[in-house]
Amino acid sequence: MADDEVTAANLCDRFIEEQEYIQKYIEFVQHKTAMFESQVTEVSNILSKYDLIKIERRSLAWRESYSHEELQQIYDQLKRTIPAIASESEKTASELESLQEPPGLYSIDVRTPEGECIQYMIEALEYKSSPANIEESCRDLMEQIRVHNLEMGDGDPSIYTGDMVEYAAQGAVYILASRKLNELNYVLKQIGDIDIVLRMDTPDAEINVLRQVFITLMTIYDATIFDMMRVALKSDFFALISVFGKSDKVSLEKLGQYSSFEDFRDEVIEDQLKPKYLKDILLILNSLGVPLIKKEGEDKFIHLLELVLRRNIHIHNKGRVDERYLEKDQNGTPRYNIYKLALGDMACIDQGYWNLANRICRNCVVSVSDWIASLLSAAQQDTVADETN
Repeated sequence: MADDEVTAANLCDRFIEEQEYIQKYIEFVQHKTAMFESQVTEVSNILSKYDLIKIERRSLAWRESYSHEELQQIYDQLKRTIPAIASESEKTASELESLQEPPGLYSIDVRTPEGECIQYMIEALEYKSSPANIEESCRDLMEQIRVHNLEMGDGDPSIYTGDMVEYAAQGAVYILASRKLNELNYVLKQIGDIDIVLRMDTPDAEINVLRQVFITLMTIYDATIFDMMRVALKSDFFALISVFGKSDKVSLEKLGQYSSFEDFRDEVIEDQLKPKYLKDILLILNSLGVPLIKKEGEDKFIHLLELVLRRNIHIHNKGRVDERYLEKDQNGTPRYNIYKLALGDMACIDQGYWNLANRICRNCVVSVSDWIASLLSAAQQDTVADETN
């Protein structure tokens, strides 16, 4: 066997590895999107600071992230404030454009006299920056400089000058305006993030995490089963191809068009697989007696088919039950509606269903891989027997 030849065991290992990374992705996303009290407190403090809103929330619980319901309550309050926040942000941006940034402002070390003066003015003006308060704060700073210089003497290297006061006031006003704009935009970004987090946890949302990974898992599972069937058909072509194409016939003229049996075999396999859906393949495997579902436990073959139908409505109908999902038998009874869903119902992918899908798909892939291995083993034994005879 060539080193790069695809085997059922290779496909099984690939599926399990991808499945494990999907689970890691879920855990990663859930960790990264968890919202904690500290984050909400930060947003609340900023909004209170600018007299925009006081968030009402549960008692502090620093270790636990917010539940979906708790976060929804926070978001509902914040959402109503978005217009006011956006308006204040635009106003602040306009004010900042009208201000002139003092030269060299952001290169000043806060430990220098200039830096200390700016810091003093920032603290004085942070919550009240009216012209009257700026004037009063400048007088207070001038007085402190006068007292400091008298105490330290003219020869002190850290001497403060009156010129620093006006510069510090201008610098503080500019920094505070920039800080306010950044904080308001940060709050708007946080509100947008909360909206995304909530939507990722909403069953019928297009970005619901479990819904998306379920679609991904089923897509990989679909591809794996089809790839395995190619391997199986190549392993025992004549026995299996009759199950796929019972009424198909190949003329001698067409046979003459192939340069080798392998070319003929591969084209016939593709012709048989191409028009079939995953459900068709699973029904064929089941008819062959392949143990797709583990005997122990409560999982049944019907659960596997329902997974496929649920995948289809999540791809084609946003997870809403349609007529195809409610496929009926000759008596008019839905064949696979084991969860008693009605037309238009949301077929949710919750944690329990995700666990079921993971388990059933993995067990099925392993079982099909083992079945193909048994086909190869039987074929090898037949070869040895023929050579011996």
